Amino acid sequence: MSPSQRTYFQGLVAEEKISVILHGVDTDFFFPAIQERKMGPLRCITVGHWLRDWKMFGEVAERLPTLEFHVLTARETGAERPAERL
Repeated sequence: MSPSQRTYFQGLVAEEKISVILHGVDTDFFFPAIQERKMGPLRCITVGHWLRDWKMFGEVAERLPTLEFHVLTARETGAERPAERL
């Protein structure tokens, strides 16, 4: 659960049974390859659709036009842009 969910569970179970374990990435295992960066735009990639803030994603993409954004999902996000603007 996340810290924002704690309040909901406090009314349902004893406090000592509630734990917050934050999701994270094992950066000792997942890290960029040790090689020289290839030329080209920096790419930002997101996969899936669950609990994504697509409105914010679209606003960030609009404000950072030098970055290349890729979304891999089977659903429409509302943040789509015409291909000629990518």
